[in-house]
Amino acid sequence: MMKTMLLESAAQLPLPDPALSSLLAQKSAVMAEALTRRMEMRPDLETLIGPGNRGLMATNHINHFEYISTLVSLYDPASFVETVLWALRTYMSRGFTAGYWHAMLPEAQNTAKEHLQQDEYSRIFPLYTWLCSHIADFVVISGSTASFYESLSSIQREKHGGAN
Repeated sequence: MMKTMLLESAAQLPLPDPALSSLLAQKSAVMAEALTRRMEMRPDLETLIGPGNRGLMATNHINHFEYISTLVSLYDPASFVETVLWALRTYMSRGFTAGYWHAMLPEAQNTAKEHLQQDEYSRIFPLYTWLCSHIADFVVISGSTASFYESLSSIQREKHGGAN
């Protein structure tokens, strides 16, 4: 699947309910901690995230739930696809494997289900279902395609004479 196909697919998702954003923001830290505990119970965790990356993993879990709370408030398919692509490329460059995303996203979905009321969870369920069903596509694309955000970084480096 190409990035344009992911964009078209993400555009077909039902719009999340922006009213859910503040509730998710309030619960994001608790859900992130619960997700980290779940992942730390995995015997293959070190293989999934690379050595010395437990703190980075916990940070990713916080960022994940905070991002979801923002996403439901300001849903934009292009931004969604580019952000997922950027996150995969960023974390994989630090030792995380594709297997981490295949393990983490369903666990994040289960964590959300446990911490939200059924009607609240049902409003983000399509996002998680879509993410879980397309993570393999993102992994393939991330191997050869930079995110929009990365292209902005290279423009900034060029503009400033190669300085970071």
